[in-house]
Amino acid sequence: MRIAILTLPLHTNFGGILQCYALQTVLERMGHEVTVLNTNFKNVSCKVRAEIFIKRLVKTILRKESRFYGWKTDIEVTHQYTQAFIDKYIHIRNISDLFLLRDGEFDAIVVGSDQIWRPLYYQPIANAYLNFAKNWTSIKRMAYAASFGVDRWEYTPEETEECASLLKLFNAVSVRESSGIDLCRKNFEREAVQVLDPTLLLTKEDYESFTTLPIAKRQNGGLCYYFLDTTSDKLRLAKKIAEKHRLISYEAANNSDTEKYYLHFEKRIQKPIEQWLADLMDASFIVTDSFHGCVFSIIFNKPFIAVENVKRGIARLKSLLSMFGLDNRLISISDSSSIQQMQEIKWDNVNRILNENRESSLSFLREINN
Repeated sequence: MRIAILTLPLHTNFGGILQCYALQTVLERMGHEVTVLNTNFKNVSCKVRAEIFIKRLVKTILRKESRFYGWKTDIEVTHQYTQAFIDKYIHIRNISDLFLLRDGEFDAIVVGSDQIWRPLYYQPIANAYLNFAKNWTSIKRMAYAASFGVDRWEYTPEETEECASLLKLFNAVSVRESSGIDLCRKNFEREAVQVLDPTLLLTKEDYESFTTLPIAKRQNGGLCYYFLDTTSDKLRLAKKIAEKHRLISYEAANNSDTEKYYLHFEKRIQKPIEQWLADLMDASFIVTDSFHGCVFSIIFNKPFIAVENVKRGIARLKSLLSMFGLDNRLISISDSSSIQQMQEIKWDNVNRILNENRESSLSFLREINN
């Protein structure tokens, strides 16, 4: 089948990129031809490129930039490593407007995963429910591990009514968090099932191939911390845990300044995904406030602690950890005393649960053939 994936725009977020790669990979292994739709791109004219080139040359001569970036825009420089990964591994189709797509171009469209159903992150939200394809008659519609991000309702009454109508056209609906089942039932009057985030559908071995590349810096064990929103309290916590376990701490490849547009673009260059994976894989212990930081701790069987990140939503962390019986790994930065009572993770049990949910999630995806 010809399948299109509709997900959040792929920028510099490691988890967002890898979940898209994983979903594409799984569908391709099932024998499908997969395309990822991207409307978040900008064509830069030759005239603008020429102007950028001249400015870059002058700034390089005056040593206002550390190296010569030619005709590349600031965004192209800051995204250079993550974009290289996307260009190499993800089959993107750039399209200025989803309404330019025509019935018959694809046999199915899969919406997901990540917080594709959170209005704060995706607008117009109706397009995340395939509003542009509502009159198509020869298409299968599926939501795979779509996430609202939070366990509260953030839609306007108008958005709720429109999206509820569109969701009734879907052949199959699944969500990433258990709370999403209740949100769908209560607000859309549509039943949904819970499935794994796409990254969990692939195995540790699937990701190991990326960490053998020359670009991947290797560590020799230690405590790895990965924070989407770095604070002094989180850094102190990581240091405290490292001292307790007699480990040297290091930060996973990341640049939390990537979205701080007031900084010079050279200070906002995101690190390579390959390096990030290597840092997590080599760790003896992981401390993170990231959903996908927890996901890869589970995939790599690394002892970890998840720090609550209210800004980005706690529901998704609670749902993930509850699924694997790891509820006590989530702590509040204001009350970290529970760390002292934490037991070792029983990885045999975690891996059993992962394998069971992986099979049921893959079975859900196979329904697209029916």
